Amino acid sequence: MQQQQQQQWGLRETTNLLTAATNVLSMAVLPFIRHSFGKDALGWPTFGAFITILITACFSASQAMWLYFGLWIIALCWQKNYTKKLLRQGAVVHSRSPGYPALGVKFTKGNVKQAVMFVEPLLSGFFGYMFYDLGEHVLGGFLMWAAASLIFQHTSRRMLEERRVQEMINARIEQEWLSRQLRDR
Repeated sequence: MQQQQQQQWGLRETTNLLTAATNVLSMAVLPFIRHSFGKDALGWPTFGAFITILITACFSASQAMWLYFGLWIIALCWQKNYTKKLLRQGAVVHSRSPGYPALGVKFTKGNVKQAVMFVEPLLSGFFGYMFYDLGEHVLGGFLMWAAASLIFQHTSRRMLEERRVQEMINARIEQEWLSRQLRDR
């Protein structure tokens, strides 16, 4: 009799789920504030954002959410066409590039890191607060959650990049050590 192993829900699974959810929520605002996405960047998270916005609009009966949904579809189509245009012109863009923070960079005098880390979440949060204050609680809350997801997404991406760089440094050290060992034989 074989024993079946039950997979335990742990930190890794929780982190993966949280990352997927924040990718979906952030994609609900990124087509408005970035451009030059990679050709594969607008994939599953975008489909998830489509479903999330649609379900939120359906169940809330918020006219503002329906308007946002329509504007988001237009922005998404524009982004897809802009990416295709860039690639036809020969631009070199990583296929999963999350886009260039064009709107945020205008506020930071060209500093991309500050634009992604501070300006984009602040813009989303500001518009969320503004809509919430105007009585559009669904859209306002949605944009504020999207602002929080932008912060989490940026933080997790930075941590992943730092870990990748450390792994590359470690690989270089190991290669140098191994080449010295083989040379000394």
